[in-house]
Amino acid sequence: MAAKPYMTDAPETLEHSPDFYATALTLNDVEELRTFLEARCAEVYGRYRPDTPEARMVQAFHEAVGGRLDDLWELISDHRPEKLDERALVWDYLMHVVAPWRGIPGHNGERWRTIPFPSELHRRKAQRAAAHRKGAR
Repeated sequence: MAAKPYMTDAPETLEHSPDFYATALTLNDVEELRTFLEARCAEVYGRYRPDTPEARMVQAFHEAVGGRLDDLWELISDHRPEKLDERALVWDYLMHVVAPWRGIPGHNGERWRTIPFPSELHRRKAQRAAAHRKGAR
């Protein structure tokens, strides 16, 4: 889908935290995101009748994002290491969703950043592989 002129945060401009991993995500993070996004939806619901295109769009948004939040809840509840990549992907997806609200009250800009590596182990492996590639040149 092409970027729209009103989109202020292209995915490549999102900040990430180099020392923040999928292993650090909590169920509280999911609830904080859910509360924030439900409040954004309520703002639209309060302005438009239910049968308007705007209300239908926000309902679709609410359903789609709510499903991803439920996915993240399940992934955080599942402590198996093989789920860390998926957890990071869902989190990063949600960070792209909330990016347009960066800077408004309630947006947790300190915590709501993309994750470069699912875990410290993943980061170390990537660093070793990069060093190996650099040495192979």
